[in-house]
Amino acid sequence: LITEVVRLASSKITDGMVNFQQRFVFPVHFGGPMIEHWWNSNLTFQIYTKKTPQKKPEVIGSASLPLRTVIQSELLSFSNQLPVQQENGQTPLGPLKVTIELVIDNKDFTGVNTKLSSSTQHNPPCALTSPNKTLSEPGQYVTCTKNPENLNQIHKEAAKKVQNLVLPKPKSPSPVISNPSTFMNVPSHNLANQTNGSTKETSLLLHVLLMVPDGKDFITGESDKQPPCNVYLNCKLFSTEEVTRSVIAWGTTQPVFNFLQVIPVSLSSKYLERLKNNVMVIEAWNKLRSPGQDKLLGLVKLPLHQFYMSFKDPKISRLLLDAQYPVVAVDSYMPVIDVFSGHQNGSLRVFLAMGSSDQIMALQRLKNEEGTLP
Repeated sequence: LITEVVRLASSKITDGMVNFQQRFVFPVHFGGPMIEHWWNSNLTFQIYTKKTPQKKPEVIGSASLPLRTVIQSELLSFSNQLPVQQENGQTPLGPLKVTIELVIDNKDFTGVNTKLSSSTQHNPPCALTSPNKTLSEPGQYVTCTKNPENLNQIHKEAAKKVQNLVLPKPKSPSPVISNPSTFMNVPSHNLANQTNGSTKETSLLLHVLLMVPDGKDFITGESDKQPPCNVYLNCKLFSTEEVTRSVIAWGTTQPVFNFLQVIPVSLSSKYLERLKNNVMVIEAWNKLRSPGQDKLLGLVKLPLHQFYMSFKDPKISRLLLDAQYPVVAVDSYMPVIDVFSGHQNGSLRVFLAMGSSDQIMALQRLKNEEGTLP
């Protein structure tokens, strides 16, 4: 869509499903030429895999969606499974779950995270990701989402301009499976002691919850007239090689990301030492119109030393893991600092916690009740 290409990687595979829990929003100006373009174009999803010790991902299959399907639907949306065909043959690799929705305003995307979290709990072997390109293990499904409210205006305009291209009474798309839960599912194997032999080290299976609901006071760092920011975030999660990317908040100084990730970690003494006096880095970028010209607005550094202090003593860590809620390292606005000038170019509201799966789920329920969960 436009010049935007999104790549998303994940190694989180559960019961044959690859889970991403990401949402991407793209602005589309729906005039006559754009409607004609959608009518005659396909949206292609390429599936990649990379195994150790490969340095470059290898394409293994692809799926295609005619964009006319979206504008033909009564609610201007599509939610269904696409067959993924092997790259060098007709052998099916599995279904790719795709949800694409059009809305009048970015505000209409509220509640999408509920759909994302619920769909991962009920769908067959596939997983959640984003449009265009996907870099991951096989078996993903892809989403570029909307809320179907207030869409009559767009549908009438599309029908008027395209005339006979849009069907008068098309069938409604398959609905996204709803679920009252608005928090991310955490693997059920709560706390695991992984011991290989009596002389080997024991490690704990814990989970890290990272939430970045929104930001404020973003500027481009230029001294003269400030153009609007199109802010998105890149985050490398602990020991993984995966870089997770947020949605793009277009044309605003007060971006809303609703970014949420739950990361499993095996907490050993070696891993604890890596947390000591260390930080997790979130990159804030300004998306520009020209491909490959995005500008780094700054870095947010999240201290991890609190986790080291909390879990280095086995006696204390046992007491902490018996508590109702996890250990919280960050719960505040964090500055976005320009790496070249040292100036602050904005702030992100960040929540970072570590604990057992039960503690993370309890905290997500609490945040959901407070209305602060993305």
